[in-house]
Formats: sequence, C-alpha cells, structure tokens
Amino acid sequence: MDRDRTALGNDHYGVELARQLPAIEQGIYDAFDAYLHELEGTSKGLNANATNYETAEHANLADP
Repeated sequence: MDRDRTALGNDHYGVELARQLPAIEQGIYDAFDAYLHELEGTSKGLNANATNYETAEHANLADP
C-alpha cells in the first residue's frame, strides 16, 4: 500500500491524498463489510421465507 501512495506524486495534492488515503480505504472496507452483512441478512430472510412456503405447501398437500 505504501507503494501506491508514492505513485500519487510529490506535489501538495499527492501528499494530501496520501495522508487521507488510509481513512478513504478504511471507509471503502467498512462499506463493503456492511454490504456483505446486509446480503447475509437478506439471504437468511429469503431462506426463512422459502422454508415457510415449503412447510405451508406440504401442509396443503397433506390435507385432502
């Protein structure tokens, strides 16, 4: 990662971006982690719905 920071240039823009880059990177990782957790929650909800529908369908087929 330090190698990436040196590629930003030696002007004041590059130096400032290199200074802020760790916080920017952490924000990206945090957002991605939150998104993955949200997807896991969605997956659990969809699995619960599928189980409920399957249970109801089996109950309907069992009752003549």
